[in-house]
Amino acid sequence: MTENDLINQIVEAAFNHLNLRESGAISNYAFYEKNVLHIVNDITKDYTPEGTPFVRFRLKSSDTLMFDSVYFPASAVAKFFTQARLKADGIFEDEDLRRWFTVQQTILMTAVLLFALYHKLKLSLEITATEVLSNFEENVQKGQDAIESEKGRKTKKTSFKDKRDELFENYKNQVSEFWRTLEEATEMQKKVELAEVYPSISKHWKAINTLLQKDFPNWRDYAKTGEFADTPDDLLEKLWDTEKEKLSVLAIEHAARRVGLIKPYGVEESVLEARKRGFKATGYSTRRLFSFLEEGERQRKLSAPK
Repeated sequence: MTENDLINQIVEAAFNHLNLRESGAISNYAFYEKNVLHIVNDITKDYTPEGTPFVRFRLKSSDTLMFDSVYFPASAVAKFFTQARLKADGIFEDEDLRRWFTVQQTILMTAVLLFALYHKLKLSLEITATEVLSNFEENVQKGQDAIESEKGRKTKKTSFKDKRDELFENYKNQVSEFWRTLEEATEMQKKVELAEVYPSISKHWKAINTLLQKDFPNWRDYAKTGEFADTPDDLLEKLWDTEKEKLSVLAIEHAARRVGLIKPYGVEESVLEARKRGFKATGYSTRRLFSFLEEGERQRKLSAPK
């Protein structure tokens, strides 16, 4: 596979990651931002006659087109691939895992790049127009002051520095808010997935408990069949001492592990020990996990087609 072919595949996968239609246009990409869905619908991809991928951004204000331009992401994708490969070399010994990690992370970074460009372009257009207006006001004021001075009248210089500083600070704050909210969106996606998988996992644990109570032979083997092959052994051990009313504690921990929820900081020693033994313990309390579940369920309702 040539480098150009790989870049083409990565750009294609990045668009798929952003929930695209076959036409290549982003549609209904739900971006969690304080319980508000932000919809991106004006990015399309295409190829030059030579086969080089490019991205077209069309930004609108209401129904008025503000910006229409193309972007060639090949250079950025190549940089992402190089950095991801360096990270993979330091994490994995197996070459297949290195390759998988490198490609997946490059796809993710490319998707984030396209999404960030869209929002930052729109923000830049808005703030640049405001800067021009501010510059216009400053020039007009200087012109008026010059006329008054020519007439022999005393004038006082008006400073526009505070207004410019306020504009730049506002821009910085909005960019920071974008990245913070994007991080929240990533976590919210896991919470939505938690809401999707929990019902079936909850039923699974009730079924396992029933088999255990009836001394069903090989109940452990049943517990780890099919889609539930990931049923954790450390949670199965706890089933012996878990009352029927508390099965949800095991079920929510199992569901959270499946979707990749994990507490990285301030984790108890017992959780770290479990992780060292190969168990992907989340480190979150049961109460916290159920609050994540509620958030995911609310977001699913917000994202549901009207």
